[in-house]
Amino acid sequence: MKKIAFFSILAAILISGCRVKPEAGFTVSNLLVEAGEDVYFTNTSLDAVSYEWDFGDGFMSYERNPVYRFLSTGTFTVTLKAISKDNLTDRAFIDITVLPTTVLNILVLEYWDEYIITGAEVTLYSTYDDWLDFADPVISGFTNSVGEVEFYHVAEGNYYVDIYEDLHDNELLGLEDPLNVKIYVTPNELNLWTMYVDYYPPGKKSVVKGERKVRSVRIEPGQPREKMPVKREAQ
Repeated sequence: MKKIAFFSILAAILISGCRVKPEAGFTVSNLLVEAGEDVYFTNTSLDAVSYEWDFGDGFMSYERNPVYRFLSTGTFTVTLKAISKDNLTDRAFIDITVLPTTVLNILVLEYWDEYIITGAEVTLYSTYDDWLDFADPVISGFTNSVGEVEFYHVAEGNYYVDIYEDLHDNELLGLEDPLNVKIYVTPNELNLWTMYVDYYPPGKKSVVKGERKVRSVRIEPGQPREKMPVKREAQ
C-alpha cells in the first residue's frame, strides 16, 4: 500500500513538472499616441496558446496581435495575460499615454467673392519646392458640401497647400507668394484654416498649371495679397 501511495505521489510530481508556465510579453508601436490613432501590439509571449488583452479603458481583445484605437485621453495600463495549454498564466504590462487628436480643418473660399468651393482636391506638401513640383504629397482629400476638408493625425509643422477644382485653384496665389499657401499645424488640437482660390472662367483655366505634373512657370515671390490663409477660432 505504501508503495502504491509513493508511486502515486511520484507520478503527480512528474506530471506537474511537465506543465510549462508561459512567459507573457509584448511590444507596442508607440507609447505616446493620439485618440483615434491605430496602435499596433506585437505579442512576444512564450509557451502560450491563448491570450487576453485588457486595454485599461474597459475594452478587451483575444487576438494574438491586436490593433486598437483609444478613444479617450489619459494614461492606460495595457495588460496581456498569456495562457498555456495547461491553463497556467502569466501577465505583462505597458503604460500608453493618449493625447487629444490633431485635427486640421481647411475651409476653401473664392478669393474675391468668398463663396465656398465644394469638390476641390486639397493636398498638403511639406516644403514649397514640393508644392511647386507636386512632389511627395503628405495627404490629400476633397472639400465637402460646406467647402471644408478635414485631416486627422497630421504631424506638427508647416505645410504648403495645393487646391484644385475644375474652375478654381490657388496656383497663382502660391506663385505670387509662398505665404499665400502656407499653414502651420499645432499638435493635439483642432486647427481651423481658411484658404483662398482664384476663379477661372470656362476656357480660361490657369495656364501655369498645365497638366499638373510640374508647374511650368516659376516666378519670384512678390507682395502678398490682402487676403492670406487665416487661422480660425473654434466655436
